[in-house]
Amino acid sequence: MDTPNEPPRHGGEPVGTAAIKWGAVVIIVVAVLWFLARYVIPLFG
Repeated sequence: MDTPNEPPRHGGEPVGTAAIKWGAVVIIVVAVLWFLARYVIPLFG
């Protein structure tokens, strides 16, 4: 049970931790897509 002074937790982890985790996932996915578009796809063209 959450105490009045504690922010609500989703899935047992603080909201800030989840935001950092998903932000890192998004950055990694964008970097991989950029690498594919810049170096791999032109090889097939």
